Amino acid sequence: MNEIEVADRKYLVGKMPVMKQLHVARRMAPLMAAMANEGNVAAKIAEAVSGLNDADTDYIVDACLGVVRYVDPNSGGTSFPVMPRPGVLAYDFVDLPTVMSLVRAVIAENLGNFIPTAPSASSAPAAV
Repeated sequence: MNEIEVADRKYLVGKMPVMKQLHVARRMAPLMAAMANEGNVAAKIAEAVSGLNDADTDYIVDACLGVVRYVDPNSGGTSFPVMPRPGVLAYDFVDLPTVMSLVRAVIAENLGNFIPTAPSASSAPAAV
C-alpha cells in the first residue's frame, strides 16, 4: 500500500482485484479517450466526466475508495477503511476534493500501467 497525504491527513492506497480494475477501466473509457486527444485536455475531461451516468460514476468512486484506508493518528497509526461498504463514507471530513484526490491516486496506482496517460496523484484534475 502506498501512503499519501491529502488535506493534512494520511491515507493508504491499496490494490484493486484485477477484475475490478478491468471494470473501472471499462467505465473510464470515455475519460481515457478525452485524455488521449490533443487540445484543451481539461475541457475534454470535464465533458467526458459530465457524460458518465450516475451508476458508472458511483461504481468508479466506490471501487476506488474501497481500497483506501485512513491512518488515524489518535490510534497509534492504525488504519481504517474510508468506505467500509459501497456508498458509505466512514468519516465526515472526507469531502469532495478529498474524494477526488483519493480516486485519482487509486487510479494512478491501479491503472497507471494500463492507461499511459493516467493522472498521477499530483498531476491533472481527477478524472471522475
